[in-house]
Amino acid sequence: MEKKVFDFSNKGFISETYFSDNCYFLNESEMRDFIRKIEQHNREIYRRKLKDYEKSQEIIEVFEPLKESNLEEDVLPLDEISEEYDISFYENLLKSCPSTLELPHYLPKRNHPNFSFLMNQLSAKILKEIVEIENFMVEENLSLEEKREFLEEIKEKKELLNYFILYRDKTDFTEALQEEMEKENTLLFLQSTSGNYYALQDEKRLEQEYYKSFLELLDSIKKGTFKNLKVFTSNNKLKGLLEVKEFKTRIVFQRLERDVYVILSMFLKKVNRDSYYLEQLETRCNQFHNAYSSIKEKLNDENYLRENEEIALELKAKWEGGGKYGNS
Repeated sequence: MEKKVFDFSNKGFISETYFSDNCYFLNESEMRDFIRKIEQHNREIYRRKLKDYEKSQEIIEVFEPLKESNLEEDVLPLDEISEEYDISFYENLLKSCPSTLELPHYLPKRNHPNFSFLMNQLSAKILKEIVEIENFMVEENLSLEEKREFLEEIKEKKELLNYFILYRDKTDFTEALQEEMEKENTLLFLQSTSGNYYALQDEKRLEQEYYKSFLELLDSIKKGTFKNLKVFTSNNKLKGLLEVKEFKTRIVFQRLERDVYVILSMFLKKVNRDSYYLEQLETRCNQFHNAYSSIKEKLNDENYLRENEEIALELKAKWEGGGKYGNS
């Protein structure tokens, strides 16, 4: 007679009802085997559930839902500045930051006129994300593994938030780190397919009364303060481009890599010519993408870097001199 096989692998605790429903046609030997396996199975389930319970208690001890008020003295109140600032540029930069040691290069420069406000905005965003995750953990029925993953994410965000606050408030940086943070960006200028620099062409179309404004905008890119920064988001063909601006003046640029930016276009914005500027920017944007690899390769070319530095000095000299290059 074939021996009965009892498989409890997909069951929880074996109840008395289950035992009664399945024991009627068992002989004495099978009955003993059946009872023994039920006891073994139930003991194993008990040990497993006890272990899970103990682990869950460990998680509960660690997991104390963060309230926004916990850090409000550090993050809030925000500086009372009426103008809205787009922090998406810094949010995107942070996504590419390889380590905490590199963070000063991916955060607002400390000499930015609205440095504290921007840091508060970034800190508040991180705090909001932490609160959302913790609320989600409280409301949802998560497995232990899921809870651990979320707790690890919360830990990383809290460490980042603490760094933001330290970076915002700390003043006694080491001399080496201070110099590193104050280091100016490298400016490169996009070339056409024929090798001409667009900036030199654009500059000839600028009106003298706006030279000072263009000088301030270019200087803000150089120093990393990015005056009235705008990130292009609505037009897919221009997505990711950056723009610094004043009343009518515009400089459009793109980040190449850490501390290196490429100037794509400089122009005076006139309302009745919006379509023209968009077409021009699309052309420049395409040229930048086509030349991207070539520009990256030339970052080790001292002659290329010197040539671009001379262009920046040439523009600065003319704009500071009110229309004349250098001392001429």
